[in-house]
Amino acid sequence: MLDGSITITVQFVKYLNLFTEVAENLYLIMFDSYENE
Repeated sequence: MLDGSITITVQFVKYLNLFTEVAENLYLIMFDSYENE
């Protein structure tokens, strides 16, 4: 039971970090294109 919870938490943190990276990249791309116009 505890091992399962730890695995789920680790997966959640991994996806959260991935989502944060993607969000930052999208923000930078949008900001760059906005500045260039």
